[in-house]
Amino acid sequence: MSLRFAILGLLTGGDLSGYEITRRFEQSVGYFWHARAQQIYPELARLESEGLVAGRAVQQTGKPDKRVYALTPRGLEELTAWVVT
Repeated sequence: MSLRFAILGLLTGGDLSGYEITRRFEQSVGYFWHARAQQIYPELARLESEGLVAGRAVQQTGKPDKRVYALTPRGLEELTAWVVT
């Protein structure tokens, strides 16, 4: 399984920050597949540059802004095509 498709799959449940993706990754497949934040954040940047996810900044009180990612229709199409194959 590719990290990109794991991230796309997690985003089918709704918008998530990189931190939330990392946590959910650890809780779901982390028992048999390890991906660190150092791998997840660059992959999110690649997915965004390819138009598969869309990121937006969210302001937080007393904390730095966070970036939240959403699955785009194109990202869902790519994920669906991968699942079917």
